[in-house]
Amino acid sequence: MKVLLLHADYIEWEPTTPALRSAEPATKERKRVANCLVVFTSVEEGDDETKVPAVADDIEVQFERVKPERIVLYPWVHLSQRPSKPHIALKLIKLLEEELKKRGYEVHRAPFGWYKAFSISVKGHPLAELSRSF
Repeated sequence: MKVLLLHADYIEWEPTTPALRSAEPATKERKRVANCLVVFTSVEEGDDETKVPAVADDIEVQFERVKPERIVLYPWVHLSQRPSKPHIALKLIKLLEEELKKRGYEVHRAPFGWYKAFSISVKGHPLAELSRSF
């Protein structure tokens, strides 16, 4: 798995068109989440559920460093040149969401399998941008 973590004033997204036949059901409404840690997430070939705890641990460490109010998981296949099959990616992203919620975090998730218009305002401090590979 690869993740890009951004401490953001806000992120807004609006699903526009399904990118996959297996896209999750979603409404074409703009959603905005403020004061958040945005986690762009790409599941790669060979990834399985055993990686989820390590990714959640790393998100938790960054959350404690930057002190946002909530987490946004944003599926973003573009971080990888070897993405997993969509059904595996969705399964692992949902498991990551569940794991973070079990740990007490408020978690929002952008819909999987959609092209989305989005805007983001990233804070400018030294810990506001971080990428990881698992």
